[in-house]
Amino acid sequence: MKKFLALLLTVAMVFAMAACSAPAADETKPAEEGTAAPAEETSEQPAASGSVYYLNFKPEADAAWQELAKKYTELTGVPVKVVTAASGDYQTTLTSEMDKSEAPTLFQCGNQGALNTWGEYCLDLKDTDFYKEMTTDDFNLFGENGEVLAAVGYHEVLSDRFYEEFQDEAAVHYLRKNAAGRLAVITGVAGLRDEKVYEWIQLAMTETIAACLKLGFTHIACRFENEEREMDMEMEKLLYRFGFLKMPSGVKNKDRYLVDMTYPLVLIQNVSTELKAPFDRNPRVRKVLLETGHALLDAMKELYPGNLVISFDAQHMNQQMMDLITFENHVPAQQGAKRVLGKKMCVPFGKILRDVVVPNTVTKAIYTEKVYTRDASASRIEEYPNYSPLPTQIETIKSFKRPVILADDILHKGDRIKKLYPMLKKSGVPVERLVVGILSGHGTDLSSMLKLPVESIYYIPNVKAWFQESTLYPFLGGDMIEQTQKSRTGLLPAINQILPYVIPQFLPELGWQQFNNLSLICLLNTQKILRVLEAEYQKGFGRNLTLGRLGEAVKDPYCVDVGSHVTLDLNVPASEYIENDIIRLKHLKNLVD
Repeated sequence: MKKFLALLLTVAMVFAMAACSAPAADETKPAEEGTAAPAEETSEQPAASGSVYYLNFKPEADAAWQELAKKYTELTGVPVKVVTAASGDYQTTLTSEMDKSEAPTLFQCGNQGALNTWGEYCLDLKDTDFYKEMTTDDFNLFGENGEVLAAVGYHEVLSDRFYEEFQDEAAVHYLRKNAAGRLAVITGVAGLRDEKVYEWIQLAMTETIAACLKLGFTHIACRFENEEREMDMEMEKLLYRFGFLKMPSGVKNKDRYLVDMTYPLVLIQNVSTELKAPFDRNPRVRKVLLETGHALLDAMKELYPGNLVISFDAQHMNQQMMDLITFENHVPAQQGAKRVLGKKMCVPFGKILRDVVVPNTVTKAIYTEKVYTRDASASRIEEYPNYSPLPTQIETIKSFKRPVILADDILHKGDRIKKLYPMLKKSGVPVERLVVGILSGHGTDLSSMLKLPVESIYYIPNVKAWFQESTLYPFLGGDMIEQTQKSRTGLLPAINQILPYVIPQFLPELGWQQFNNLSLICLLNTQKILRVLEAEYQKGFGRNLTLGRLGEAVKDPYCVDVGSHVTLDLNVPASEYIENDIIRLKHLKNLVD
């Protein structure tokens, strides 16, 4: 399974280290390094036997490769033949050459389609001296056993090198009109060949794009020599979900894509963390969450075509947060047979890590909730329903007599931290720092104003808007709304920032049609998830998952606010109420249209 990782892995690392150096040489440098290592080992031995045949990918690099081959032969005595395929004909040439008795010793696998075809001929370089010299693994995704699940290769291209990089006048003209600022170019993407390959690739792409954002890039382009077009259709869909648009091209079989990262939309996909066991790991539930997640991203990219939509998996972020917190607490990230506690304690105060114990770390949450006024015109931060008042919870934290690491999923507007931090300081709680999953530029400013040190997994300089997936889905999440009387359902009364419940105010420049489309997808996604949950609950427990029993599958089920003196029937499945709201939305659409 791991053989195919060899060339891909080295390509990714060399691209990451490339910076402003010549792209042509960087793209094929893995092959150069892969052949050079044995030469060094035998440099004091008699001339080696055998030969090397390299099928070069880029015509513009031919002269450099020919010179390198000549020097390699002079040093080792090993003859090296470099054959350069014509531009746009690499896969055709490779197919032909691989059928010959003397097939290429080294060749290029630059995308998933190529790996699907030639993966069995590639070797794993993970344990080689070359791999050990790499400066970062940040853009690789590793499995539980240390295997690389996916990797992405990119490098920076300066504006005076656009044509040299793309060799396409139409694409370069488009870039000069639409890509002001720093440009990163992704040229290699691939993943472990199994049924989850594009899930791994999406995670690796997210890590790469997030790294580019942190480094100050404003645009990312993807260029693929895509002759295996049918095999790469899923890759193209994935790019579109990130907001990439296809650039015009004057060259056959060369696909180029561009996305503007100046003001991205951010989505935290957290529905799986809101479900109880065993439903959170149920295969059918996992499948529908993947499908609905894709549908939501497809809808979000239509809000601002060409702008980045970056999504973060909450479970993946939870693990990264625990790794960062244990590092700050100077304890192992894995819980051993004997728990050795660090001196500091972790205090989550949002949705992230709320029901999690950080390894080797005292963990105690402050339970908070955003509560909207009845007319949804304003909101405030309060204690979570049925929990002690915030001052009492803070006194409990103080009683531990430990330095505190606060934890939250994102620091952007900072409503929660602006409420809690002054209360913590007033009570004398020794807050050492705040750790968040995502930190925006605005959040950085806020931490400076509060004089609160902050660490983050991801840094996004400018955020147009951010969404938590569960809060868009009725009954599965939402924001609480104040009540004049106790809810008869026993569920948390809430609103969701979609139609037909409210017209969101945080993106005022968008039109009715865009909100309507996003809202419809959210309702349809909710209905699909609930129906799968209801079916799996029926299969497992032999009874219906009604609204009254929803808490047996969902950790904190919310109830759509229907106003005073109106009660929902607890014996009806929640998916039926979503069907009613879909019809209401269609009524509104017909009236407006």
